Amino acid sequence: MRVIYGFGALVLVLTSLLLLAPDAHAQTVRTFTLYLNDYGFNATRGGPTLMVDQGDTVRIRLIGNGSGPIVHDFTLDANSPSPYDVRSRRLSRGQEQVIEFVANYPGEFKYYCSVAPPFGQSHRERGQEATIVVRPKWTSTVTGTERTDTVTLTTTIALTMGGVTATTAQQGDASTLIILVAAVLVAAVGGSVAWALRRRSRR
Repeated sequence: MRVIYGFGALVLVLTSLLLLAPDAHAQTVRTFTLYLNDYGFNATRGGPTLMVDQGDTVRIRLIGNGSGPIVHDFTLDANSPSPYDVRSRRLSRGQEQVIEFVANYPGEFKYYCSVAPPFGQSHRERGQEATIVVRPKWTSTVTGTERTDTVTLTTTIALTMGGVTATTAQQGDASTLIILVAAVLVAAVGGSVAWALRRRSRR
């Protein structure tokens, strides 16, 4: 009976760990709306700070709101400076566009209007720029031109059943956690069997 209760408690704990483990492939969509005014985003100068997490999909609805023939765009590129390469069409008043990109790189970057008339100041020089903040969410490994993002889980489990203790600590993604759970279950079953055999030998 002791073995059954102990094993049942173990299964309950490990099932809870699996249910609470984050999904390495889960992705959040952050949606924003920006009016492209003269000479700002949602304002006459500057614009709102866009806050997202690394790995989020960023979706921005852009609405042209310039006066007369003046057009504006949304740009997030090497001139921001940033590692992104995002640029909308140039929109006149009433025109709309939805742009979307994945925020793979953490940091603070400037988004701006890249329109520059042949004479006078560019729209950015006149104040049409603001900040996007990409908060680090998980560890990242960059190799050459490839980037790998993985959720890091740290799990430590200690089990004592029938005098046998199994302790394990593991880092990795959700699939690694499943392997870890299987290993701990095997250790627990082995401990239960050993306890039962010792009890039988004492009779």
